[in-house]
Amino acid sequence: MKILRHFYGTKLKNLKLKNLKLQNLKVSYKLNILFFLILIFSFVIISYAAFKAISKTLFDQALQTTEQIISQTGEKVNLTFSEINKLTVLAKNNRQLVEIIDSYETLNLDEKSIADDQISNILTSYFSNRDELADVYFVTNGRDYTLDRSYVGLSDGYSFTKDNIKFKWFTKTNEKSLWTETYVSDYKNTYDISPYVITLFKKVNNYTVNQKDMGTLIVNIKESLIKELLKNVKFSYDKSHVFIIDKNGYLIEDPKNKEFLGKKLQYKYIKDILKTVKKDDFKMTSKKNYNVNDINSLLTYAKIDSTDWIIVGVVPMNSITKIVYDTYFVVWIICSLVIVLGLFLSRIIT
Repeated sequence: MKILRHFYGTKLKNLKLKNLKLQNLKVSYKLNILFFLILIFSFVIISYAAFKAISKTLFDQALQTTEQIISQTGEKVNLTFSEINKLTVLAKNNRQLVEIIDSYETLNLDEKSIADDQISNILTSYFSNRDELADVYFVTNGRDYTLDRSYVGLSDGYSFTKDNIKFKWFTKTNEKSLWTETYVSDYKNTYDISPYVITLFKKVNNYTVNQKDMGTLIVNIKESLIKELLKNVKFSYDKSHVFIIDKNGYLIEDPKNKEFLGKKLQYKYIKDILKTVKKDDFKMTSKKNYNVNDINSLLTYAKIDSTDWIIVGVVPMNSITKIVYDTYFVVWIICSLVIVLGLFLSRIIT
């Protein structure tokens, strides 16, 4: 009897001990799981806060960088084209040029021949050795003057007043000065020098005789000039670029989309830009998470003072935060592996 009591007592004791160990093991697992859940939750909260903070820092840096690029590039374009504009103003206000044109119809044939040479020489003194210019013409009294010969019409029969589409458009606007969008020249001599040009039309008036209309200066600028100014713009973000439009939405220059040069852009964000820049108090504007052709982007734009143009910069938002997302993903993978390894080791140890 004593032997049976001892046997069953020992077995019961072992069973209780085994149950106690099992209970301790379950508690240990629960504590480990609870610990790792707290760890995961803390990591999620901290990493999310860090992600938001880093994203904001990156966005602020992108905003500052983009605005600086747009400002500097716009100023380069402004200085370049304002210099051409000033040079054209000096030429059109040349007193000798105005006097020759004003008295041209009173001259005999020999005097007119001399006058033709004088007009070309005056134009040459202002515009020669300017590599950024395709050519320059002075249209007056039915005669078309250029730098390298006195009268275009005598050599090839081309007439700006009759044949040049842009010139006819300019005369209908009644403007005294006007920049065109980028376009393909319809005059062969200009086309052979530069197929794509931007033209500055400038009325020439005799201010001593009731601002009498003397004619029009036509300055054709090579498209390559503005292309070079934009081509050297470097963003540190993927698929970012800068381009220029005029006040009506026509594309002046975009190194990445030459097929749209001179065409009116009908995109919604372009129309929004044109509405904004019409405001009298307009300054450089930047918009975060702006829909640019279904892509959330940082959109920055500003006016170019010497022309009616607008310089635009587009930076996709995902290219700004790409570094953070990549880092965030790697950290998540590492932390997940550490958690799994911790659970595995805790099971072995316990």
